Amino acid sequence: MKNFNIFKDQLEQMMDTDYRVFVEVLISIETGLNNYNALRLRYDSFIDDDCITLIHQHIYDN
Repeated sequence: MKNFNIFKDQLEQMMDTDYRVFVEVLISIETGLNNYNALRLRYDSFIDDDCITLIHQHIYDN
């Protein structure tokens, strides 16, 4: 549980520092996409659409 709390604190700090970059990095890691402009477009789509979430609905349902 100690590592969990450390990682959670670090992620929250990254989110608070620059949420846009945080989300773009997650998208990059998950998709392998490294194009700066493409990542910015995906972030903009994410922010503009309330139906898009970073976590699949299945995670919330369980």
